[in-house]
Amino acid sequence: MACCSDCYGNIHIAHMNLRDQYLPYRHLIGQVILDKSPNIKTVVNKLETIDNTYRNFKMEVIAGEERFVALVKENGCQFKFDFSKVYWNSRLHAEHERIISCFESDQLICDAMAGVGPFAIPAAKNKKCVVWANDLNPASYSALNDNIALNKVGNLVKPFNQDARGFIRQAFAELASSEMQHSPSRQQIRSFDHVVMNLPGTAIEFLDAFRGLYRDYRAPNGSDSSPALPEVKLPILHVHCFSNKEDRELDVKQRACAAMGIPTTEHESLNAEVIH
Repeated sequence: MACCSDCYGNIHIAHMNLRDQYLPYRHLIGQVILDKSPNIKTVVNKLETIDNTYRNFKMEVIAGEERFVALVKENGCQFKFDFSKVYWNSRLHAEHERIISCFESDQLICDAMAGVGPFAIPAAKNKKCVVWANDLNPASYSALNDNIALNKVGNLVKPFNQDARGFIRQAFAELASSEMQHSPSRQQIRSFDHVVMNLPGTAIEFLDAFRGLYRDYRAPNGSDSSPALPEVKLPILHVHCFSNKEDRELDVKQRACAAMGIPTTEHESLNAEVIH
């Protein structure tokens, strides 16, 4: 059968993406899945594409109970959420792990589109990173708070419920202000080490939030800045996005340059990886 499926929450929810030709048989398909998979209690079919605002989608229960609250284990952490209200894709576990592997112990992480916490929670629990985690979706924010408590990382993860663009600017400004207040005479201040922007539909457009963030600071060994300015290490930005161009790497790099307001000819300084 040509479709895509995922299972969530100790395998009690099966999520289907049925093609149009199978829709007349969706209830039968759902019942067969229930009959053949004792652990599955709910079978849903995706009705629309993902909403880029809140990253959820409408779904239809095609068999079983209307039970959407799932408890998922990933990267040594537990995540509880209402699957009908938030975004979660268990097939992304390898990508979650790849990004987290880039973090070093005790680093500062800015997770601008955090969802229910698949990057933020393991970064705090497994790497002891301090994470400022934000999501615009109120249901994701609520689940993020629950997962912070569930995994006992409340001392390391600071949750926010804002638009990502405003959050990025606020987070960097607040952190810099705090650093300067604690040591006004310092010539070197600490900033975020990594920024995660996992909203593939639009994340690259939010790179404009970084324009001007460092005008009052200088990069390490920077030759074009006043030595009187405090030195700050620039963060690594992890931006997920889609591309349907033939040269996807070039397309993504040029779009990133355009969003940040730098010449597209400088795209070679960026790194792009194709993820399937």
